[in-house]
Amino acid sequence: AILTYPLFYYYYYYYCYCLWFILNNMLYICCSYHLMDESNLTISGNKTLIVLVHGFRSSPWTGVVEDLGKTLVQWTDSNVVLVNWSKWTQKMDYTDVVFRLPTVATHLVDWLNGLRDRGIVQSFDNVTMIGHSLGAHLIGYAGHRLNGSINRIIALDPAQPNFKDSQKNERVDVGSGQFVMVLHTSTTFLGLREPVGHVDFYFNGGHMQPSCNSDTVCGHVIVLNYLADSLKNSSEFKAYRCHTLSDCEKKIIDDKEPTINMNIDIPNSFLK
Repeated sequence: AILTYPLFYYYYYYYCYCLWFILNNMLYICCSYHLMDESNLTISGNKTLIVLVHGFRSSPWTGVVEDLGKTLVQWTDSNVVLVNWSKWTQKMDYTDVVFRLPTVATHLVDWLNGLRDRGIVQSFDNVTMIGHSLGAHLIGYAGHRLNGSINRIIALDPAQPNFKDSQKNERVDVGSGQFVMVLHTSTTFLGLREPVGHVDFYFNGGHMQPSCNSDTVCGHVIVLNYLADSLKNSSEFKAYRCHTLSDCEKKIIDDKEPTINMNIDIPNSFLK
């Protein structure tokens, strides 16, 4: 599908929606400075719509975010849209971005409702939202505003600062979607330690990532690589059930329980 990107203005900052698509084996990005309407927006209604939201000090063109976007396009039969709110995330202090996060989430909600109202998206049962760090809470907040109707919410190491003790409807939580999947990679400081989804994955115990040594930022960002790699070969990410969070952090597993390959299409029945 070929999509143009509606652009919304808000004071001196903007955020827009960007479609990545493949045509004749080439990856393209389409941009438009027009507000959304049916004439400049074409989505294949029978495909999943994947919305990808970057985090603090990032953008859709940050290396690991761009790589994940490309991988989603190449390895899933979906319409992939990237939300660009980098005019805030790259120029403001962290606390200011957190303060303005609900505004961006509200515009995302309005945009999704517009797609549904126009019949471009038939149902939110066919929508997946993926967010990293602050972007994870943005989609979580938006999911609450949509009464948990989004089919799948995938939170990539959701940010901990300013969110550890926040209200559940102000961050990603099980109420954000029909199925909320959380990937934890940096629980010592930058990422939330507590389980907040229907299923929470703690890579290497959730804190020290082998290829990052003691680099906390690397551990926070590498989750994007993990998700991209799992799309190519989910068998490399075999997950084991833990009875407690402490067990997960200590890598104490229940080898009597069935394992599962971590990927974006984990069936909801896995939890039953």
